Amino acid sequence: MYFEYGDKETEYLKLKDKRLGEAIGFIGHIEREVDADLFSSVVHLI
Repeated sequence: MYFEYGDKETEYLKLKDKRLGEAIGFIGHIEREVDADLFSSVVHLI
């Protein structure tokens, strides 16, 4: 299972922050697996 988002969410973020928008444009769509365990998810992100 992947975290789902689309163009609407991506465009919102691009408009909120110019540098983030540039990064999104450069990197593109990312498929990130959903981790049901919140603590485990935070640990892996750190």
